[in-house]
Amino acid sequence: MSKKFELQCRRLAKELPQVFTKVKKTVPVKGSELIKSGKHQDKDGYDIIPGNIYNRTIEIQVPINHADRIKRQYRAKGEQGVADYIKWAKSAGKWQQNAVAKTMEAQQQQQQKN
Repeated sequence: MSKKFELQCRRLAKELPQVFTKVKKTVPVKGSELIKSGKHQDKDGYDIIPGNIYNRTIEIQVPINHADRIKRQYRAKGEQGVADYIKWAKSAGKWQQNAVAKTMEAQQQQQQKN
């Protein structure tokens, strides 16, 4: 793909709302931290040793790289793929913004009750 096309994809991506996706990541955790959190045995049933390091899989949210996805859609489906992706990204961005707003509102209501 040409440099001009790459630049157009990046410019278009900047205009889209930030959308997040969930990914799984393995992180090292000290045994003492696991014990503090209430976990006393590993997945195999062995006691957790405070000085050992254990790998734990966590789910994190990362922003989607719109430019890469636009290029992928263009290669797969041409201009219609790009148009469909833009429509999806805009609706996903609105949905996530509404979900965040509802979550924050629920948290505020909970705090007011306490």
